[in-house]
Amino acid sequence: KAWANEGVKNIDQVEDKLRELEANTDSMRQVFYALGLKSSPDFDDKQFYIKWTSSWGYDLESILFVAKLCKKRGGMKKLDSMLDNFYKLGLYNIQDLEEHNKRIEYTTNLAIKIVKSIGDYYNNIEPVVEQYIVPWLEKGYDAKGLLTIANYCFHKNIRKMSDMNNLVLEFYSNGIISNEAIDE
Repeated sequence: KAWANEGVKNIDQVEDKLRELEANTDSMRQVFYALGLKSSPDFDDKQFYIKWTSSWGYDLESILFVAKLCKKRGGMKKLDSMLDNFYKLGLYNIQDLEEHNKRIEYTTNLAIKIVKSIGDYYNNIEPVVEQYIVPWLEKGYDAKGLLTIANYCFHKNIRKMSDMNNLVLEFYSNGIISNEAIDE
């Protein structure tokens, strides 16, 4: 049905489509290896690969980079979901993907340090990153300043991220952004 929707309707077009699927078998094996999968790629897996390369414009190097990020965590569906998110963000080449991944690691690690500093705990740190860390960084704060505020919060018995956020917003409204201003 999907092929018919793509305009594949006669024997020659079907044979071309099958050749295209077979041509990608070696690349798919590399993707499976990067994902930590021991099985062989099936028809649906090859369809994913064609979508990523032909429709979305990803090269094998970029696909392998993302596959390694989700190794043993969801297989092809997780890889498709991640590539879908990157496609929506306009991240296509390996440099953009690496930079985005470094930003995610940086904000995640910062969130973990801040949560520990104030004595709070979260099962899932992603909401903390999205709700607090990214907006604070966009306001001009850096890791050192935020950790200084977190330590202050701990000593003043402020133990919730929402309460720390109120303090950060108060500092921001008073123009207190730089490390020197925070220290003062």
